[in-house]
Amino acid sequence: MSKQLNRVNYKHFATISNEYSAVLQFWRDYSKKYNFEDNRARTNITLKHAFFVACREVAGFSYAAIGNIINKDHATVLHACRNHESNIMYLASYHKIYNEIKNNLQVLLDKGELQREADEIFDLNVLRSRLIETSSKLRRKIVQYNDLKSEVDGLDNPHRVKIENDFLKKHNREVHSRNKKLQEELKRIKNLI
Repeated sequence: MSKQLNRVNYKHFATISNEYSAVLQFWRDYSKKYNFEDNRARTNITLKHAFFVACREVAGFSYAAIGNIINKDHATVLHACRNHESNIMYLASYHKIYNEIKNNLQVLLDKGELQREADEIFDLNVLRSRLIETSSKLRRKIVQYNDLKSEVDGLDNPHRVKIENDFLKKHNREVHSRNKKLQEELKRIKNLI
């Protein structure tokens, strides 16, 4: 019952996750290319285990989600991950297939650049140069911010803008009233002449 429930959940997850559906389609195409059959033949096990490990490393899906792609449980994926090092050491075909699948998944999921950046982050010289560059960008942004702030001085203090606006309205009303009185006086003087 729970195994079927997990399958339903991952099928639902597959419709939601673009990455999962892309990996699922990749496996379908890749398994057709190599005539994969779900049996215990060494070539099929090698292919399946290389896919499990590459998918875990690149996509980061759970063991159960990866196993569901090939209709296997999480323990099969876990077993493949635990035997990865020995498979690389003793099976030449495994290493080739693993690298091919991993590279294809990185391209498919656009993870190659992220992995390279993650690897570089532990290199102190690269990290130092990135920090210097970030610091320089930050200083430029601070200067731009201060310039912009001085241009729009007052917008950062809306209360002050409201007070100035009220003052100008009052001044405008007084000028308008004075102008109206002067026009009336001018009419009166014209009538006298």
